Amino acid sequence: MTTKQFYQGIKVSLLSAVLLVTFSKAKAQEAAFDKGSKTLGLSLGVGDGEGPYDYYGDNSHSALPAFAVTYDQGIVGDVGPGTIGVGGIAAFKEAYDNYNGGTATWSSFMIGVRGDYHLTILKDKNNKFDPYAGVTLGARFNHFHDSGSGYNSNNSNAIIAPFIGAKYNFASHVGVFAEAAFDISLLRGGICFNF
Repeated sequence: MTTKQFYQGIKVSLLSAVLLVTFSKAKAQEAAFDKGSKTLGLSLGVGDGEGPYDYYGDNSHSALPAFAVTYDQGIVGDVGPGTIGVGGIAAFKEAYDNYNGGTATWSSFMIGVRGDYHLTILKDKNNKFDPYAGVTLGARFNHFHDSGSGYNSNNSNAIIAPFIGAKYNFASHVGVFAEAAFDISLLRGGICFNF
């Protein structure tokens, strides 16, 4: 399976999921995220939290969007005006540069645990909006391959990455979200499923 086919499969899966749950009834006067809430997010991201891929120093590479799967579960409610959640993230990103004599390819895989705080103070005015912030602790595994020289390189590094985001539930079981983070992408957005 090529990377292009992988991303096309993601698009079809997202569209199918949206069509299945779009007409769900919204929750009334409950916080968008509370103790016991569970959310699964699928997103695409741009930018790289660890700097651009510039092995050759010219930044002429092509980069595919980072694909991320996130999970969040509310574990402690009524903590001030909000809820504490924990979860995880797994993400993948790839970039490449075609040059005379070969192709250089960079790929990164990230996995981590997330802790966050969801502000629920607005639930009486808008129970569909869920602003939150938190931190990710995890690891990023990087691979570089140059087809021209045959050079391969692997490395990994620990990640401590703050993030801030917001979710909007347009139905009780489905919503959209956006995040700014300093991990495998600087900005990401996607769809989330609540269960």
